[in-house]
Amino acid sequence: MNRLNLHLVLAGGLLAVSAPSSWAVEVFTLRSGNGPAGGYDTQLTYLAGPAEAEFGVPLVPAQFTAAQGGPPAGILPAVISVWIPSLPADPLAQWVNDTLDPYSGSTCLYAINFEVHASCVRSASLDFHFASDNWIGESWALVNEGLYLNGTALPGTIGGNYGAQTDLLGLNVSGLVLPGVNTLYILSSDVGGPSGLIFSGTVTVEGCDGTVGAQEQTASFELGAAYPNPFNPVTTLPFVMAETGQAELVVHNLTGQRVAILFQGLAERGTHEVSFDGAALPSGLYLYTLTTEQGSQTRKLVLSK
Repeated sequence: MNRLNLHLVLAGGLLAVSAPSSWAVEVFTLRSGNGPAGGYDTQLTYLAGPAEAEFGVPLVPAQFTAAQGGPPAGILPAVISVWIPSLPADPLAQWVNDTLDPYSGSTCLYAINFEVHASCVRSASLDFHFASDNWIGESWALVNEGLYLNGTALPGTIGGNYGAQTDLLGLNVSGLVLPGVNTLYILSSDVGGPSGLIFSGTVTVEGCDGTVGAQEQTASFELGAAYPNPFNPVTTLPFVMAETGQAELVVHNLTGQRVAILFQGLAERGTHEVSFDGAALPSGLYLYTLTTEQGSQTRKLVLSK
């Protein structure tokens, strides 16, 4: 088994390590404050909720869709004196809010993307460091979820405050991280006074090993990006087969329910395009997966009505 554990940090941005085919591990650093001081985050978008109140649980798929497609978060021009000025785990992270005024703001559901280049995922873990005014999660003492991966809650991810770094280490996100684009969501609750969030997270993804190298697996089939995406109500899903073989193309919602089987059977060598009509489905995030004898690939869809 050929592994190389790689961890790099790019100043002021989101790091997505595109590993060569001989590497089994990809590491992604996600942080707040990817942009100039006094400006807007270039990687982080959000859905604003009420000021000095919480969204109310549970969150619904439409809220995750809105957060992913929302405006860029504001980078606070000044840090309030009671706030931790920076994260010991990542001094490059900066405070963000839904406004550039640090003395106002709302409960926010933030979203940040990362793309896994492996054709399949064996295991994945998340380390998350943060401070928040007031905390992450809702109804702090009652509900234990402040982080969500691809719309699925990560239990036990609550708490924190604005005066010190809080660490959530070794979170097992295997089965939630998928090949292709993934989204980490952070629910930062505001229940009085100023509002803001600073965070840095590291996602470590181990790709599948086997007798066929990752480069050979990827070359044997390829799931393309849907167009248009977001869509309403019809989109086209392309995929390529290097050789004729069995294939299945399906669409799931965020709860894992299969909502459509678009192709199932023998796929000839070459490029295929399949239409998906979401007229009967609610707006939200969906996942489409191509499975072949060599493995599977998954990408995301946004149905916006």
